[in-house]
Amino acid sequence: MVSRTLLRTAVVPAAPAEAPSFPVTGYEATLSVHPHGEGSEVRWQGTYEAESADAVAQVEQLFGDGTYATGLAALRERFAR
Repeated sequence: MVSRTLLRTAVVPAAPAEAPSFPVTGYEATLSVHPHGEGSEVRWQGTYEAESADAVAQVEQLFGDGTYATGLAALRERFAR
């Protein structure tokens, strides 16, 4: 039996008086988990409108290297065999 979990998230725009925390709008992402060898592979796919080319690196660092990698590392540690 294979178990799969899908998490979909969207960043809600800040109130007009507040500056965004990073220079993108319309950010939506999907995390999907797929069987891979003895474990799982997690895939992150995101779409957004960026104000500049530099924003792509900021999004990848904030979400890919920061939020998601940190959370996945905690799950790996928690559920290690």
